Amino acid sequence: MPTFNALVESQKETDKTFRIKILVYHKGKKKRISTEWYVTEKDLTITKKNKKSNLKGSKSEKTTTYTIKSPYYKNLIHNKTEEYRRICENTPKVESMTVEDIVDLLTTKPQDKFQLDIIQYLMDRYNELLKEGRKKSAEDRKTVANSLKRFIRKDTLDVNEITTDFITSYISWLKGDNERHPRICVLYPGVISKALDELKYEHNDEDNGIRNITVNPFEKIRQGRRIGIGRLLLNDPEKAPTLTVEQIQKIIDLKIFDTKREELARDMFLLSFMLIGINSVDLYHCTDYSKEILTYNRQKVKGRRADKGLMMVKVEPEVLPLMEKYKNLNKDKDNVFHFSTQYANHTVFNKAIGKGLDELEKKVGVPNMRYYSARRSWSTLARNVLVIKEDDISDALNHTSDGGKAVTKGYIDKTFQNVWKNNKKMLKKFDWSNLMDYHKSKLEKGPKKVKKK
Repeated sequence: MPTFNALVESQKETDKTFRIKILVYHKGKKKRISTEWYVTEKDLTITKKNKKSNLKGSKSEKTTTYTIKSPYYKNLIHNKTEEYRRICENTPKVESMTVEDIVDLLTTKPQDKFQLDIIQYLMDRYNELLKEGRKKSAEDRKTVANSLKRFIRKDTLDVNEITTDFITSYISWLKGDNERHPRICVLYPGVISKALDELKYEHNDEDNGIRNITVNPFEKIRQGRRIGIGRLLLNDPEKAPTLTVEQIQKIIDLKIFDTKREELARDMFLLSFMLIGINSVDLYHCTDYSKEILTYNRQKVKGRRADKGLMMVKVEPEVLPLMEKYKNLNKDKDNVFHFSTQYANHTVFNKAIGKGLDELEKKVGVPNMRYYSARRSWSTLARNVLVIKEDDISDALNHTSDGGKAVTKGYIDKTFQNVWKNNKKMLKKFDWSNLMDYHKSKLEKGPKKVKKK
């Protein structure tokens, strides 16, 4: 029976990576099988350096032996060699075959095996969603496709390779590169989960026993099959901490900022809190503000809900200083706030807030403070401090109902009066005088005058 070992050759590829090969031993002979996996030096450990002398008069040749230390690639190699062993065990007269015959056997792909490149599928969905006008959903597909390419270091990925181990390693890789941005560690796998559901619906036919796609990687993962940012943050509070009344008051009372970005982050955090957890993407795109009512459709859900994620928030007097400070003065733009003229897109705007919060958290004394903390703090304080009913909090956060409640709500005309009442009650818990005085003084000073030389 042939044996198999992983091999990393010492020659680097042009992009400074090493290709993994499987070394097949049989009847005293060996032959290499190239894999599609490439590793870098950080994935390897040098186990031996040899100096091999060649013929007289020629230079000696240095060879290096490497051991793979990356758990992800170790697992890939283990699965691949186990697959090779199963094929050999189920092949009659394998002992009489040459090593060349065995390599041909292992590298010849069955013609009837279903294969589909999920990276290409994500890019196809990107183009489809763009045509439908769903730019945000389209960009998510494209971003995840590019992220997968960087993770696997190749341009194609067969859908059958997306196992639980693959997704677990992918999430660990995302966390390693994005410790300060936990949202993408949830969003990206969520996009993959949705893509798998779509592909199974398209290519599987359970009634007729056709199961082209059998992988179900999210079944065993902690977040569950449908990964949502809220569920992950509830499981890991340190990623987006809930602030206390005292901590929020400390943010309100801040008057000195080291950078403009820090001031922006403080203001956006408070604006989100005062407007019942509005997301930064909705602040960026909002175009309807009249008669003290800010109306918007939640970008996150407007493409998949019957009410298009409609939300109406009454702007209380405490919010007016920030509304005035950031109002849009460009007559060519319909946006309520000037963010659309200052930042290229909502992603750039959100990154600016995130970096400002990184600076701000030291002054406030809240580690890992995120923009999402404003939304989470509003809901937690509403329940634990103001003792507001959970159903009312759900309405305030513009969440959908489950089960029979969703059916019942379909018969009730939507109104936001109760939401406004609860938000007013929330704002009364704080002293906003310092914020209002600070912005009043800045408005009175007006723009700085340039001295003529």
